[in-house]
Amino acid sequence: MIEQNKAEFDKSNITYWRDKGYTGKGVNIVVLDDNASPYPKDNIVEPLKHLDTAIYGPGHKSQVCSVVREVLPEANIYAFYWLKYNRDKIITWIKEHKDIIDVITCSLDTTQDGYDALMELKDLNIPLLIAVGNDSKPYGTLTSSLPFAFGIGGWGENYDRRAIMSNYGLHLDFMAYTGIYYVSETSGREVQFYGTSCSAPYAAAIIGMYAELFRSINSRPMNTQECFEFLLKNVDDKDEVGRDDNSGYGLIKLPDKIPIFEKPIEPPIIIKPEKEIDIMEFRDIGNHWAKQEIEFITEKGLMQGYPDGTFQPDRALTRAEYATMKAKELGFVKKK
Repeated sequence: MIEQNKAEFDKSNITYWRDKGYTGKGVNIVVLDDNASPYPKDNIVEPLKHLDTAIYGPGHKSQVCSVVREVLPEANIYAFYWLKYNRDKIITWIKEHKDIIDVITCSLDTTQDGYDALMELKDLNIPLLIAVGNDSKPYGTLTSSLPFAFGIGGWGENYDRRAIMSNYGLHLDFMAYTGIYYVSETSGREVQFYGTSCSAPYAAAIIGMYAELFRSINSRPMNTQECFEFLLKNVDDKDEVGRDDNSGYGLIKLPDKIPIFEKPIEPPIIIKPEKEIDIMEFRDIGNHWAKQEIEFITEKGLMQGYPDGTFQPDRALTRAEYATMKAKELGFVKKK
């Protein structure tokens, strides 16, 4: 561990879990990013590297992979050049390996094409983390609005608040630390990586550390619903009680103590919607900045309005309401 990361690692309980022997053994994390070359020291696997004929130097993908490696020294990290012609080949690779992947993280793509391609992963039930972007605006990137993904914002450890560059609002689910240090092989120096592009892989690595324990008990990866429940139980709520637009449900961390599983966990049943939900016209969202998003989630049946024909868009969302919405979004119900 780089000494400059000690405060973040301690507060995220990474230090405690590392001391207990959890270093990512057997965990598989997928990174979707740009065409930069990962640092050789990070031992990153690039399954489709042969598709790119040009030689690229270090860059964004190098930093993202280094953040994951800094947390999980023994995880298997698979990196892909997501922003070009081979998206279909990457999706095929992920589908072929869906039974071993623990988490996917994407910090870069904001395009409609990227959104459409990632939608192909919905039914695979693999936790997907998306950076919400660095515009300091009350919305996230297009891809962070994916109905089954977790939008990750940036949080500063030293000032204990949302990083000023981080987007916020409707697409924000959880926060994770930004400003994590890594060792650059170009300069040989310890360099700090800022932005939500750092926060998403940091959150993915925390999930990966817990996934090592989950795998040891259940002999399989967590699915999206189980990941969501893990995050909700262990989040450090920072602002308003429950979810709020400034910090989502708060800061992702590992449990204070290693959980004890009495028996393997059976995955929830997936329930497919049988019909489309009628769109309700709300009389109080006509000029609201989130009108399009509100219409989207009500059309999908994720949220409802009130009997008086209002949506009350600025009313605070409770933890129970958000959990209900997310469960509907993911298509899960508990076994009876």
